[in-house]
Amino acid sequence: MSSLRVGFLVYTVLSIIAICVSSQAVKIINYQYQGQSLDVKEGNVVGWHINYDTKSPNWYINAVGGNSITIQNVVSAEYLGVGGQGVVTGADPYEWQQMPVPGGWYQLATTDGNEVLQLTGGSDGSAVILKESYYKGQDAQWGYEPIS
Repeated sequence: MSSLRVGFLVYTVLSIIAICVSSQAVKIINYQYQGQSLDVKEGNVVGWHINYDTKSPNWYINAVGGNSITIQNVVSAEYLGVGGQGVVTGADPYEWQQMPVPGGWYQLATTDGNEVLQLTGGSDGSAVILKESYYKGQDAQWGYEPIS
């Protein structure tokens, strides 16, 4: 019975943390290219890239349940979808798995776990793609930074 209480307590604490994260806008920054954050190209709903401006963009990370989240752009109100494409407002939010990795970072994988959001191999880190396998490299690791 005590293990059930402990489990419930842990679940409650994690839920509160998830709610706190989802209640404010955050930057999604890349581990390998620190200081660069996920952005959406202006006027192009399907073009996602790395933005060098540390003041923007803003995203909402919304907990769905378990380790599933949706990632919504504050400006465009679009959700990040498969292939790095924007899912237009009004469409069903696309869910990601939030997979913790050492150092307080996350991998953002599709719900089936087959594709992981990562940078391309380009030295400038100018594009974001999905790798069609479970990739554990540094450029597939992301963290959140609160917007002040």
